[in-house]
Amino acid sequence: MANTTTPAGGGIGVYIDFAILAEHDGIADNVKNLAVSGGSWAVTWGPAWTLTDSNLAYAAEFTPTGATAPTIAAVVIRGTDAKVDPLGLLAQAAEDLRSLEQVTIPWSSDSSAAVSTGSIKAFGDITTMTSKGAMVGKNLSDYLTTVAGKVPQIVVTGHSLGGAMTTLVSLWGQSTFASVLGSTVLQPVTFAAPGIGNQAFIDLYQSTFSGNVAFANSLDIVPLIWASPSAIPGLYTAYGLSTPSLVTGYLSQIQKWMTDNGVTYVQQSQNLTPLTGSFVQESGILAWADEVLAQHVATNYAALLANAGYTVPTTPF
Repeated sequence: MANTTTPAGGGIGVYIDFAILAEHDGIADNVKNLAVSGGSWAVTWGPAWTLTDSNLAYAAEFTPTGATAPTIAAVVIRGTDAKVDPLGLLAQAAEDLRSLEQVTIPWSSDSSAAVSTGSIKAFGDITTMTSKGAMVGKNLSDYLTTVAGKVPQIVVTGHSLGGAMTTLVSLWGQSTFASVLGSTVLQPVTFAAPGIGNQAFIDLYQSTFSGNVAFANSLDIVPLIWASPSAIPGLYTAYGLSTPSLVTGYLSQIQKWMTDNGVTYVQQSQNLTPLTGSFVQESGILAWADEVLAQHVATNYAALLANAGYTVPTTPF
């Protein structure tokens, strides 16, 4: 059970709400209208997005009531969004599925820390796209320059693909802004993040951020997809729902390819909090796919966090 004392800014529950808001229009207004005691949040950079809308990010800052300066800056990275245009969906699929190749992260002195090529592509987009889709404007690096060393805490957070990108962006931010962070603490918070790197990568991430925060629904396949694909076919067996043969065949091929080519993915073990999933019992020909989606969506994570005792503000819809 979570501590029921709500931290400044609203704590974990606010960050899953931020992930939900990233999937809707009117982000700035919706963030402003979040009911958080002790102060208020406001979008201060973005939203920024790619031309295909395959990636989106924004930053919000929390200012306590009566204060003149913010105490928390949160960088929110959107996950895979099924509502984007078809070209955007294709681009996201490419990022999610380009996991059969790995490359080393370019800013690290550890030449063995590697992540998927799709993750590097998404990272490149997230760190270069500019506020409000403008061709010229402030990118994420420009924004972080304005807050590093000036606020007590910078939170990087996201759900699904956004959670995976949180691990990569956090490492980049810690390395790139090390000389100006000063007393500012960079804090990663992830939800439903798949493993996107090898053992050396996750070791580097966990040693750099020993206080990282991560959540995974016990019935969500996404945190398992690359690091533990063999666990997926039996995930819903106890509930009488079999994994389609097409999916099991695909997973077998992925496992064989990775084994033959020496490619491995590792899910973090440090600070990973399991959330007990509740089976939805979907029906019909698409029951398995519908169950997967129901277990994975950010709104379900918000409900599971609330069930676990976290304070989750009501989203303003």
